[in-house]
Amino acid sequence: MSSRRPSSATAAGAVAIASIGAIPFVREYPIAVAALAYLAILATGRTRLNWLGKGLAGRFARRSVRVAVFFVPLPFAGYVSWSGGLVESVVAAACAIALLFPDRRDVLRELRPARLALRPYRSWDDPVRDFIAFGGAGVAQEYFYRGVVLMALVPHIGWFAIVPAAAMFVFEHVAQSGRIHFDRRDLINHAIISVVFGALTIHAGSVLPAVVGHTVYNLPNVIQIFVRVHTQRSDRRVSP
Repeated sequence: MSSRRPSSATAAGAVAIASIGAIPFVREYPIAVAALAYLAILATGRTRLNWLGKGLAGRFARRSVRVAVFFVPLPFAGYVSWSGGLVESVVAAACAIALLFPDRRDVLRELRPARLALRPYRSWDDPVRDFIAFGGAGVAQEYFYRGVVLMALVPHIGWFAIVPAAAMFVFEHVAQSGRIHFDRRDLINHAIISVVFGALTIHAGSVLPAVVGHTVYNLPNVIQIFVRVHTQRSDRRVSP
């Protein structure tokens, strides 16, 4: 079993590198760029990225690469707009709040300092890595799925492009199940987010509403990082 995992991770890394390397050769075909970038994203999620080194620098590099890979199409996807869509951004934020509302008691309970004190960070770099993941994931994923993928498909299949873009988004989270736990409720919320944010992106002609909505949806996790750090520092000051 142990020999298969490194071999599988090595193969995934090779697929990611090959996919990224092939993108410049298909830059005139947005759908091909999106498909190769998606393959690179899935492959990157299946490798441990041990080649980036060990220790503090390696941990930062691995977390950063897992976010940065979503921006691989950036030089080749000039059709993605980041401007406009103020009203749609408000609607996206409201949708995110509505999805969080049923779990508001659980969210507030998880933000209590006394509860967070039971799960202290082991090292000072842990909150920084968490912030990269939760703070950057909304921007990175929405840029790729609602920007690169959705806008590459819209000229060919119109509003129906929301469906494959949503399916790709949800499947990526399922594929991460080995590293991050997503329950059925999470996946349902991700599907709803995909459809609503996709529709708002097409209506606004901009990826900004999706980025705003996803950032609001991840906001409890970001707040939790700062509360955990503050709680941990306070506990150290009062410790004998």
